[in-house]
Amino acid sequence: MFLTKEQIFAAKDLKREIVEIPEWSIDGVPGQVMVQELTARERENFENSIEKEDGEKDYSNFHARAVAMTCITETGEKLFSEADVEQLAEKSLGVLLRIADVAARISKLRSDDVEEARKNLSEGQSEGSNLG
Repeated sequence: MFLTKEQIFAAKDLKREIVEIPEWSIDGVPGQVMVQELTARERENFENSIEKEDGEKDYSNFHARAVAMTCITETGEKLFSEADVEQLAEKSLGVLLRIADVAARISKLRSDDVEEARKNLSEGQSEGSNLG
């Protein structure tokens, strides 16, 4: 069956996945967030935001930005705004990675960008870490 333009535009084609977040429990009930696939435009904007003018890549707050761009409410509205990224970056790295991994998988973000962000993050953690 050939689709009409209207049918294509009306199709709900963005994948969604619930992520369990026991660390964010309320009254002993584990929390959940809904992660939605990035639209084509959102993905391109996200990838462009990583690219700097000199050709280098800026992975600062990569995981927090991925979480902010992909978490939605039950009604499908964005849960976070760009203004929330700095505050999200202060949350548990393990939690952000869990959500960002789902976001990367369903949005088909480039695996080399995700790996580079992890590498940069782990290098920064070890250099600035007081543990040990």
